[in-house]
Amino acid sequence: MSTQTNYTEIANAIKAKFVGMVLGKQNMDVEEQLKLFTHPEMRKGRPGQRSVHKDGVKRCPHLNHFTGANGMVVNLDLLQMVATEPTIKLFTNAYKCKPEELGMSYGPPTVLIKPDGSGASTAFVYRFGESNENLRYTGLMLLSNHGGQANPGGVQKIANFEAYYDVLSVIYDFPRHCTDGSILYLEKWFAMDNANKLLEEYTAYQNYKVHGIPISLAREVSDEIEKLFEMYKIQVPQVFKPMEWVDFELVQGQLALFSSKEALRTLACKDKSCARVYVQIPVQVVDENWAKSELQQELERSYKSGKFGDWLRPGKRSYIGENKCEYNALNQSDIAQVWSFVQLHKSIFAI
Repeated sequence: MSTQTNYTEIANAIKAKFVGMVLGKQNMDVEEQLKLFTHPEMRKGRPGQRSVHKDGVKRCPHLNHFTGANGMVVNLDLLQMVATEPTIKLFTNAYKCKPEELGMSYGPPTVLIKPDGSGASTAFVYRFGESNENLRYTGLMLLSNHGGQANPGGVQKIANFEAYYDVLSVIYDFPRHCTDGSILYLEKWFAMDNANKLLEEYTAYQNYKVHGIPISLAREVSDEIEKLFEMYKIQVPQVFKPMEWVDFELVQGQLALFSSKEALRTLACKDKSCARVYVQIPVQVVDENWAKSELQQELERSYKSGKFGDWLRPGKRSYIGENKCEYNALNQSDIAQVWSFVQLHKSIFAI
């Protein structure tokens, strides 16, 4: 990324835009306003106590307490960051392809905002695809500045998860838990201690069948694991290494790529003076079938109109839960600027 980019300024503008579009004009510091979304006690006695929820429905927050997800997608600064040569080069190196083969066919970059009081997210995998035969990559960047803290980016990943992804996908039926083909959340059904036990059994049985290494009498291998290996013959490392959470070093302005076989999470934010702000950038190799497809045309109309709803399923664009709140707060000039920029960089924005 360019050394001239003022990431703190961009992060602050995102925060101000978000509280403005949800809460309107308030006589309160932006960072304090963000805490209203994560500290219910701060909302007591305030008019419209449920204003942090969409239409007052508690199950539908404008800002997810754990992931930091929100309905903002129209942002010229973020689009300009994506269209830079260093960003595109990072993805071309990962995919080993030409720049013109890349595209953001899953839509524009999205932001995550995690104020003080937000919780740790569920472990997740950026799949972005119906099939995981080919790796896909999503960029994650920290925009806010927390340089004085340990693990300032507040990101952790599961060590060794990628090495066992294929067999774990069969054991836990990942596709069934990722019905929209985008983000796989490893919820309560995925217990890491139990997963490690199954993987250790699988490794022992594989080593016996493939390498002739006797299985220890102290280690039992279930019939299910034996059947799994005999049916799929998925190879795993010969030396078992347990999965565990490790800190992932992410500093302001650094774009890290995560593959569709890596699991990560964002931690609870305890920085009382500065909410964390991330940007997620899903980029993939776009095949020739994408051009002029119904989805491609939907995406183009979304950029042009500023309305980003459920365009991945054409004909069902209600915009509920998407950027309806943002759209109502946008100026037409904001939309026009974004559309003009996207037209200049049609390839990377997949239109």
